[in-house]
Formats: sequence, structure tokens, C-alpha cells
Amino acid sequence: MAGLEVTVRPNVIDWIMQHIRDEHIDNKLLERLQSWRDGRKKPTLKQLEDASKKTHIPFGYFLLKTPPVEKISMANYRTIDSTSFHDPSRNLIDIIDQMELIQDWMKEYLQNEGMEPLNFVGSLTKPYDETDIARRIRHALDVSSLWYKEVNNVQNAFSWWRHRLMMQGIMVFVTGIVGNNTHRKLNLREFRGFTLIDNYAPLIFINSADTYTGRLFTLLHENVHIWLGENNLFNRLDWQNKPVRPTETICNAVAAELLVPEKEFLKLWEPSCDLKNHIEDLANVFHCSKFVITRRALDLGKIEKDTYTNIVHYFYRKFQQLETEKKDKKSGGSYYQTQKFKLDTRFMEALHASVNEGKTQCTDAYKLTGLNRKTFTNVWKKMGDEVW
Repeated sequence: MAGLEVTVRPNVIDWIMQHIRDEHIDNKLLERLQSWRDGRKKPTLKQLEDASKKTHIPFGYFLLKTPPVEKISMANYRTIDSTSFHDPSRNLIDIIDQMELIQDWMKEYLQNEGMEPLNFVGSLTKPYDETDIARRIRHALDVSSLWYKEVNNVQNAFSWWRHRLMMQGIMVFVTGIVGNNTHRKLNLREFRGFTLIDNYAPLIFINSADTYTGRLFTLLHENVHIWLGENNLFNRLDWQNKPVRPTETICNAVAAELLVPEKEFLKLWEPSCDLKNHIEDLANVFHCSKFVITRRALDLGKIEKDTYTNIVHYFYRKFQQLETEKKDKKSGGSYYQTQKFKLDTRFMEALHASVNEGKTQCTDAYKLTGLNRKTFTNVWKKMGDEVW
């Protein structure tokens, strides 16, 4: 017996086909969608379920009379205004949804455990002073202005700062894909990271499609947003020269001061050196990008605006060249090490404890993490050696 056929609207199919342009969809499915759109065939419910799964479009959307209008609250908090952002990608929508589920779970868990709200969330008041904000953050994290001497490369620097934020109660997740689907890559030009504010469980998400130095700057930039108490979608790249919201100027300045303290920068600045080489050397010292060092030199009056613009363009060209070379190289690595880096350790500790105590169902834990029975246990074992 044939399955029950349903009617789908051509304008809805048009919308769906527009929103799967970045997905790996086989020709058979595209032909089937086109036949539904033209009215040559009608889908069965089973076929719609299959199409929903493959396109990552919610099943209910296929049954609408008019195309859905998807708006995400994060659109109001993007760093740079962008007309294209009125049509956010399915990948961005889904990763935000996943992080909101995690945050809601963590908040409820912490409240049930009798934890108090975090007093630093939204604690900053106007007028803002970036030097004072950086001082307060350093004090809260127990971080010295000589922090950069405690690590030997940018990868370690990211983990070093991440651990300190985690100990303060901030969750940090890092990945470049939705769930564990390697075909659903997050677009760096759409966003570098975002922050979800909550007094119990503030969350920072980092797009790992970014460079190591880019991830570190985004981490500290988003941390300032938590202190300001404002959600944020960070969608400005280092070399872009576009106007940003006033709040972003403050967050950029504080992140730069945390990474490259003014006092330490001025000690090391040598005006007589070859400028480009000197900037590269200082970037290595402070474990940050050359763009951050160049901006520090401008803001601290060591170079002029024209010089700044020329140097940024120079380093951007070098960046493009390196990116082209990297496309020919395949990346690998341990699955469990990747998951350990991706997930927040404190969240995983809480989730594992809740499952063991019978307060959270295993299926819910697997849904939150994108793991299964075997991988959830193994990932936790890998994370169990974390130093608290």
C-alpha cells in the first residue's frame, strides 16, 4: 500500500531549496524536490521525513502554506550590521539552538545544586573605561599582566585563558561544525563566535574555523560581553575596516589590553626596527595576531593611520596566501581529543554527575552533547584528568 501523499506549496519548496545551497545534497533529492515544486509528483510523509533529515530543514516547514520567516535574537547583537544576516544560515541557527539547550540545562542544574548567580555578569556600568575593565577582569581571573610568559604558544595560551574563564563559571564550547556532521561546516565569514548571557551559566561559543590567534581574541572579546551583560554575535574579521557598535569598540580595546598590556607593549616596542618584522616578533611574544599588535601600535600612538592601513593590507595578503596553501592539506587528529576540546569540561562534569545520580536521562545527555553511549563515556574519561 502506497504511503499517504500530502500537498506541498511551490513557494515553500522554493524557500527550502534556497536554504540548502550550502549543504551536501545528492541530485536525487534535488530532482525530487523539483518534482514536488512543479506539481509532477506529491511526496509521502516518509519522503518528507527523509527530505527533512537530509536538508536539516524542520519537518513542519514542508507543510506550511507560506515560507517561514526565521529570525534569531542574536541578530540584534551582531558586531557589524549586515543585510545578509537577515537570512542566517541553517548551520548558525542550529548551533545557537544547541548552545541554548545546553545553557538551559546547566542553569537548571546549578540552581538545583543551590549555586548562587555569578556577580560579575552585567556588573560593568557606564561610563566604560577599558583599562579599568581589564584590571577588574585580571583581578577576578587572578591573571598577571605578564601572563604571556606562562605559556609557550598560542594553542596553550587559548587553553590557559579558557581554563581561567571556566573556573570563574563561564562555559566555553569550540567547534567548526554542527553536531558531529563534518559536512555542516560553520562559515567564519558569517560569525567568529557568540555569547549567550545568563547569571548562572554564561556561555561563549568559538568558531574553530578561525585561526588560533583569532580564537583567542574572540574568547577574550566575548568575555567582556559577559561582564557587560550583553549577548553578542561576533562577525567582524581582523582585517575588516567596517564601523562597529560602540560596545564593540570597548570589547575590542579590553581584549587587546588583556592580551597585550600597554605597559608591557611599550617596554618592548622598538621604533628603530623594521616595522613588519617587529610586529611579527611581538605577535609571537604575546601569542596573538599581527593585526592585534598593529592595532595596539596605532592606538598607543606608535604608528599613523595610513601606516596602519598599509600594514593590515600587507598581513591580510600573507594570510590569504597561507589559507590557499592550507586548502591542499588534510587535517586529522584523535576523535576523542577533538571532542574533549570541543566540549566544556565543567558542563561535562555536571552532566556526567547528573546522569550517574539518575537526575538526567542518558538519551538527554546524548542529545545535548551529540554523543552516544560509548563515546559519551570515553569522552568523559578523557576529560577526567582535567586539573581544577
